[in-house]
Amino acid sequence: MDSTPIDYENLREYTMLEVGRHDGGAMISTLKLSLDVETNPSRRADILDELNNYSDRAWFVIYGLVIDVTDFRKRHPAGEYVINNCLGKNATEDFEDVYHSIRARSLLKPLVVGKIKGYDGDLTRAFRRSD
Repeated sequence: MDSTPIDYENLREYTMLEVGRHDGGAMISTLKLSLDVETNPSRRADILDELNNYSDRAWFVIYGLVIDVTDFRKRHPAGEYVINNCLGKNATEDFEDVYHSIRARSLLKPLVVGKIKGYDGDLTRAFRRSD
């Protein structure tokens, strides 16, 4: 377990739109498929430009924290598909719908890459159980 404290004040801030562009490459795959069938040169150029807006990194948000699970998702005990369903969105409710021990919650700490701009909730909430 990583016991390094998180400097919440100096975390980089992201919007949900930015987080949504880190969907593990799902939109990149969709755009590439569109590119394969598109014959209009102007539309192909638009698709290529749009590809630059997305990342193959896998992020989601839990309690206002932006979590990068790119390298962790294949090791998730319940399987990669569980995490893939949460990519690019606020996954707080999904996360809380399943029991996560304090140890499991502590695994999130080294994965934190930022916080949601304007989030005014308790950023430490992800690491505590409420029961």
